[in-house]
Amino acid sequence: MPNGYEFVFLTRTGRRPPTWLRVWLTIAAVATGAVLLWLGLVLALAVVLAATFALLPVWAWRLLTANRRPEGPATIEGEYTISMPSVIGARDEAPARNPNGDAGRP
Repeated sequence: MPNGYEFVFLTRTGRRPPTWLRVWLTIAAVATGAVLLWLGLVLALAVVLAATFALLPVWAWRLLTANRRPEGPATIEGEYTISMPSVIGARDEAPARNPNGDAGRP
């Protein structure tokens, strides 16, 4: 003799689950969504704080050095020479750049 209670969870086509099950599933979905939303907000806040603390030294350095004006033109004393690249050195490097790999062939 059947007792009149029937637990059917989407096993028969055309029948809806019981009302109490739909209510509890809805409550569980809303609670899960709220928890995930707060978790996402906490993680976003953690990323923003980490980026802020990482950039804090850069911002402080720019604040300290931004108002400094150069006192005058910079002069570098000493000797320097400008030399043209050596043709012999360029010939020695050319076989190494050969894409075919036959640099050793005569």
